[in-house]
Amino acid sequence: MHRLLFRLTLLAFCIALWVPAGAQRVGLVLSGGGAAGLSHIGVLKALEENEIPIDYITGTSMGAFIGALYAIGYSPAQIDSLVRTDYFAMAAAGDFENRYRYYYYNTLKSASIIQLRISNKFNVTSLLPTNLVKPTMMDLMLMEGMSVPSAVADYNFDNLVVPFRCVASDIEKKRQVVFSNGNLGEAVRASVSYPFYFEPVRFGDRILFDGGLYNNFPIDVMYDVFMPDYIIGSNVSGNIAPPEDDDLLSQLENMIREKTDFDLVCDEGILIESELDVGTFDFSKMDAIIADGYARTIALIDSIRADVSRTVSKAEMQERRKAFRSKLSPLTISGVEVSGVNKRQAQYVERVAGLRRREEAVPFEIMRRRFYHLIQDEKIRYAYPSARKNDHDEHYTMDIYVKREKEVMLEFGGHLSSKPVNTGFVGLQYNHFSRLPISLSANSYFGKFYGSVMTRIKIEFPGANMFRLEPVFTMNRWDYFKSFANFFEESKPSFIVQNDWYTGLLATLPTGTNGIVQADIKYSQLRDQYYQDDLFTATDTSDQTYFRNGTVGLKLEISSHNQKQFATKGKMIDIRGRYVSGSEETIPGSRSFEGLQFNAYRQWVQLSLETDNYYNFGKFFTGGVFFKALYSNRPFFTNYSATIISAPAFQPIPESRTFFQEEFRAHQFLAGGLKAIFQINKNFHLRFENFSFLPYRRIVRNEENMAAYGEPWERPFFLSSTTIVFQSPLGPLSFSANYYENRPSEQWSFLFSFGYVLFNKRGHE
Repeated sequence: MHRLLFRLTLLAFCIALWVPAGAQRVGLVLSGGGAAGLSHIGVLKALEENEIPIDYITGTSMGAFIGALYAIGYSPAQIDSLVRTDYFAMAAAGDFENRYRYYYYNTLKSASIIQLRISNKFNVTSLLPTNLVKPTMMDLMLMEGMSVPSAVADYNFDNLVVPFRCVASDIEKKRQVVFSNGNLGEAVRASVSYPFYFEPVRFGDRILFDGGLYNNFPIDVMYDVFMPDYIIGSNVSGNIAPPEDDDLLSQLENMIREKTDFDLVCDEGILIESELDVGTFDFSKMDAIIADGYARTIALIDSIRADVSRTVSKAEMQERRKAFRSKLSPLTISGVEVSGVNKRQAQYVERVAGLRRREEAVPFEIMRRRFYHLIQDEKIRYAYPSARKNDHDEHYTMDIYVKREKEVMLEFGGHLSSKPVNTGFVGLQYNHFSRLPISLSANSYFGKFYGSVMTRIKIEFPGANMFRLEPVFTMNRWDYFKSFANFFEESKPSFIVQNDWYTGLLATLPTGTNGIVQADIKYSQLRDQYYQDDLFTATDTSDQTYFRNGTVGLKLEISSHNQKQFATKGKMIDIRGRYVSGSEETIPGSRSFEGLQFNAYRQWVQLSLETDNYYNFGKFFTGGVFFKALYSNRPFFTNYSATIISAPAFQPIPESRTFFQEEFRAHQFLAGGLKAIFQINKNFHLRFENFSFLPYRRIVRNEENMAAYGEPWERPFFLSSTTIVFQSPLGPLSFSANYYENRPSEQWSFLFSFGYVLFNKRGHE
């Protein structure tokens, strides 16, 4: 009934205000429609090229975004350039630039695949995500681009270059919300908050979503607010199909969305419609979408010109833009105010993202970096930024609305493969969020090949020189197999079992965006069980070597890899040093060549440098270069087996971490590798990797079954891998063919794998 009354009212206005020609005031209505809304750019181009005046703009969703840019003085060409940037593409996808990914928050690499967040108000629905992506980059883009124009317009949208209105949806009151004043960036952000994709925006006690839910073509707002003489409508959307009885999604969509009237009602106007079939988030057809909007507008220019005789030249529009934008000043932040959390939590946020001591005001770029620090913090679920001009100076205050993350996180994951090295993973973490936050975490790996338990306390010290302290306790066990057995082959008993436990304290500081400096002090115990020949049986008892030691380490690690396994982008450098001092105790077994228990004091220094860099050559090919150098003055242990087991290992591919290879262990070595990666599509790639391992002096077995050094630079050993990888939403699915030059009878290995071949750190790592 209310729609009928609205249409009758509009008809009355049309009759009362009808002018046959020479209409002077022109309103432009821009619909929502996701990626298809880029068609509005082509419409603006065609109208401006033909000097058609645009006196008012109303828009919804993508129409609000494009319209707002035009309203603050962007030309159609500038809008076109903006939406073609990688910056816009990442913002629309909910991603952000690698240069803002702080490695400090991602140093603990585990086999986790699924993470579930639980609060103290637990219910099943709270486990479901409310949005697919974090719109941080979009939030910052709107804040940076629209905060100063909003202030110049005195927070009145009628004072922009072109008077403007946009709409959002209040789902509690089931009605549209029309923005006419306030912060333009906040208004646009509310209008583009597509349900279940972007986080909605909170205004006071209201949660606002995409304007297209209740009004996807705000022609009524144009009539009610501006009453132009002529309306140009650009529509790229349509009403949703009726619900299907076996389609839950269509039923939900019909429940939450209202049908929109896309008719102009009055004769004094024209409707430009696009019929391109474009997905809501498919920005890959950008050229075709913009060109379609331009072509359809050009086809109707004569009809528009017949009703609109007034013209506005491009030079005149440029002068209006220049006059407005000349008043704009750089966005500088002189204060931070935090809401959404309690006082002590707000103090933590201010210390991470706020001004430093003696800083009066800082450029927005500095605040951007600090804000990215904040949103990558595991205690923060979401933070929404906005800026308002101070009354007393030309600077701005940054308001940050914070949603804290749920206190408890459960993790599940592991590794499933065609060889008997399958491993499960489960983790639990509790975050106490306060001015000095503390996280308690534990995880466990379980499987025949690898088992581990790790507990950790993480204490954060925020501020200009932020760092964290981590008391940690870890127990590891590796149970190696002699053969490359698959699921259906019977393998021999274990010939090497390594047990490694330690407790210690880690101190970590961020350095730059992608780096950390970490120091540690630990007490560690290694227990190796092994046989010294291949003639053992299941009834034999193994030799055992214990090494109880204290160790201190220091490392610099810089990484921008895009994946924790099977990376295809980024660079990595790892420089570390370690001092170890302790006592060895060897207890002979039933097949031992030594008859007596042996004890000795051991100490050494170990230094290493490792790099792993990827270089993109076009869209489909990436080259990689790997290098590692290691030096250690580690002494020999009691016998050859104890020595080779404790020696540093070269394990460059996932499978190589799951079995024991004597030829790829040495006290000093150089290693290098070349990689060729062919990107089939976004999720599939094929990688060829070739590595060479060159020990300075091989560790060899002498006639007395003791360890000895071979000749310097005697020979290299080679390893190659060909792998096809599918990066699924859960984790990598891969099939690899691997070649080990040093194994004459078993040179080739084939591995099907899902998940991550990752372990808790060893005591000497």
